[in-house]
Amino acid sequence: MNFKDSELLLSKLSKLSPDNLRDDEQLLEDRYLFFMQKNLDAFKEQLRSIRKKHSKTQVEVAKYLGITQAAYSGVESGSIIPRIDFIKKLSDYYEEDPSVFLDFDKLDISGITESVPLFAYYDIESLSFEEFYSKLQELRNSARAGRKIIIDDPNHIPDIYFEVAASECIDFFYHVADDVMEPLVPKDSYVAFDIRSIKDVSLEEKLRITNNKIVLLSINNGPVMLRRVFFDGSIVTITDSNHRYPSRSFPIRNNEVIIKSVTDRISGDSSSNDSVITAEAITMYGIAKKVIREL
Repeated sequence: MNFKDSELLLSKLSKLSPDNLRDDEQLLEDRYLFFMQKNLDAFKEQLRSIRKKHSKTQVEVAKYLGITQAAYSGVESGSIIPRIDFIKKLSDYYEEDPSVFLDFDKLDISGITESVPLFAYYDIESLSFEEFYSKLQELRNSARAGRKIIIDDPNHIPDIYFEVAASECIDFFYHVADDVMEPLVPKDSYVAFDIRSIKDVSLEEKLRITNNKIVLLSINNGPVMLRRVFFDGSIVTITDSNHRYPSRSFPIRNNEVIIKSVTDRISGDSSSNDSVITAEAITMYGIAKKVIREL
């Protein structure tokens, strides 16, 4: 079974890695082997458990795989690290999804680090979510671990990567150049963002996930901004912390009753319906996870 044909595997591994696994089967296989080798004890337990579930002996499994019983026993004991073809054949033999050999509930990703890029507003300005995600993937794929971080010019941030624990699920950092979200997010701080939680989900699900969260976003491809998002099930409202800018509300769909509610909030006059745009105009680039004052 080709790994990219397993939606379950893609879904589970994507939660552990923001890389674009769906479009790169080699990277998907490498990630699988990476987590398997980091969690050999759990992998061995799963191999044994699934074999017994199907009432197979080591001899029977080894014969199907075209290897000796001793070689197969070595894999189950952890003395031999299998190649990806071994997993694929085993998956076909048991007619099981390849994800079953990794016990994701027990998967230990502590000690695993990832290189994460830092962005400034001009790196993201006018990009669609897809364009930004593609740029993020390109940077992550070429990231060099341990690169020295230097910020000499306050008006320019060079290409910067730094290591974070994979367990933190941080996909990128963003340099905050203004103070509109103070005191929650101080000016000139660095915010860690999660993008994987809002990727490949519906608009309403994305709004539920980001409700009462600080989000990096833009409206109609306008300026990139940090705002807190509120969602009541039909209307999205974005606001800053110190109320320097008016709060803005958006209906999630073009519904006359909802639009009237939004326009009443904005102007007290529903005659301004034509100027109301829906939540589809909001591009969300990530959810803030934590703030770092200095890198």
